[in-house]
Amino acid sequence: MVPPDVEWIASIDDDDVPQSNDWLLELLRVAEAHDADMVCGPKIPAPGPGIDQAMLDRGTIEFTDNRIGAEMPYGWTGNLLVRQSILPDDPFDERFSLIGAEDADLTMRLVDQGHRLVYAPDAVVIAFKSADQLSVEGT
Repeated sequence: MVPPDVEWIASIDDDDVPQSNDWLLELLRVAEAHDADMVCGPKIPAPGPGIDQAMLDRGTIEFTDNRIGAEMPYGWTGNLLVRQSILPDDPFDERFSLIGAEDADLTMRLVDQGHRLVYAPDAVVIAFKSADQLSVEGT
């Protein structure tokens, strides 16, 4: 449980690393500058052991409008800052637990409720990928 006086919650995947030390500050700066309720940044895949870059080129998660503060129709929790006050008690739909996309579903629902989601192209997260993550049977 998050204390009620916490204004923002940031999320990043457990196998991801911010590209710079000011990643979180950049998300917050964009949120405040654009009066946003949520901010997403890009996730750039990087090869882990035994993986070459060509295998990852299809896995980059970036928004097509690279302007700072561009409004987004949905986002991803692997690089997200969100106001705690807009999160529902049970934010993720369990129907997505095996197939993924519960993060896109959550952000789409919040946008549909009138909350602003904007893009922070300079708040980059590097996603190191393993062979297991790229296989059909991996997660």
